[in-house]
Amino acid sequence: MRIIESLGFAHDVMLGLGHKKEAQDIEMALDYFKTKQEDKFFEYLLPDGFRKNEKLFSVWKEWVKYRKEIKKLLTERSVKMQIKFLAKQKDPIETIEKAIRNRWRGLY
Repeated sequence: MRIIESLGFAHDVMLGLGHKKEAQDIEMALDYFKTKQEDKFFEYLLPDGFRKNEKLFSVWKEWVKYRKEIKKLLTERSVKMQIKFLAKQKDPIETIEKAIRNRWRGLY
């Protein structure tokens, strides 16, 4: 996901230089890329431990798919908060599966 990192860096540089129009253009490109590559983008936000655990990674992808199905799209901020929440759970896999099974919109 180096494209996202590069676009984010370019955006910050343009803002820092006072080039607001260019920064807005980059931000639009970044938003477009995130939308088109949404699943991959959310995978990018996951810590290595989540990605290395095949079962957890698989269940996470199911969670993202489920959220799309119920038309409650995830945001970068909500994903980061959910990751923090899951990291504190005794069984994050069961937490996600329970949310899907009960048709919840969030993780509890």
